[in-house]
Amino acid sequence: MTKGVGDDRQSASAPRGQSMPVTIGFVPLLDAALLVVAREEGFAEQEGIDLTLVRENSWAAVRDKLNVGLFDAAHMLAPAAIASVLGIGHLTVPLIAPVALNLDGNAITISHGLAAQLRGELGSGTVATPALTAQVLSRLIARRAASGGPPLTIGVVFGFSSHLYQIQTWLRLGGIDPETAVRFVVIPPPLMVESLGAGLVDMFCAGAPWNRMAEAAGAGLVLHPCAEIIEECPEKLLVIRDEQAQAPWATGLVRMIARAAVWTSDEQNRALLARHLARPDYIGAPVRMIEEILSGHVATAFGETRRPWIRLDPDATKPTLARVRFVFDLMDRAGHISGGASRWHEASTLARPDLYELALHGPPSGR
Repeated sequence: MTKGVGDDRQSASAPRGQSMPVTIGFVPLLDAALLVVAREEGFAEQEGIDLTLVRENSWAAVRDKLNVGLFDAAHMLAPAAIASVLGIGHLTVPLIAPVALNLDGNAITISHGLAAQLRGELGSGTVATPALTAQVLSRLIARRAASGGPPLTIGVVFGFSSHLYQIQTWLRLGGIDPETAVRFVVIPPPLMVESLGAGLVDMFCAGAPWNRMAEAAGAGLVLHPCAEIIEECPEKLLVIRDEQAQAPWATGLVRMIARAAVWTSDEQNRALLARHLARPDYIGAPVRMIEEILSGHVATAFGETRRPWIRLDPDATKPTLARVRFVFDLMDRAGHISGGASRWHEASTLARPDLYELALHGPPSGR
């Protein structure tokens, strides 16, 4: 166990007997799990933090309320945080990530009509790899265009999101140009199910549980967990404004998340975790559905996946430069980095592994 994580020692963040109020905005997704666990299992309290979690439906709302100080910290898409640091598409706001919240967690979900077309092309018994489904989709897109039909419409949760870059990567496997062959629209995660069911989109990419919620509602089927396309993709960060790096509660946030990751990694806690997340003030999905996603044993349009959909373990919480660089490169490839790779130095300020290590291990020896 990481030193100082998971024990009952008093945090150094606040004097004994005092608590510091901290408000964190989040979007109802499984990758908010460590925040929920930190509150419900008392890890925030152990760090002297009186934690309030505020549910928001859109990433723009979370970002904007953090920017103006209505939130002390935020559950945030890694690409959205980079965009804020660089001032791309919105205000320039210096943000830092002293800890991450997860790796992976997204899935591509398609309409029943599109699933039937793919099945018709692939035939029974075919192993539907992402490369193969993308190639078949390319043929379907070409026929649709030849008949004068509209382009496929794909829902993503935000303009700067791993969801967008994962689905673009998948499309390119089939030789599909994501800039010209399809149409992307931004839809908040909780509205994806209704958008697919109403035929407003042909598919969407969103984090769990909204993919499985679409299946339960009869709106569509999961095609691929995105971990099949980009494995160990950096997903959500816990971010604060740079000016708060020395706030008395900042290191406590790191420790509470680290404690929560240890707790969550114990399979004996999975049922309780699912019950926490199922509450309507957090996610509001069925307990059994959440347990299935956490187990990785989930049915798809072409069989069953038995690989982890989402990583919430201690290693996934490390805010490393390599992981931020990986996301930066995805954004650059998509043409979203104004100034290109030359802006990496600015973007790199988002990752604060030094604060992560300081919170968990204290100052380096010899100082």
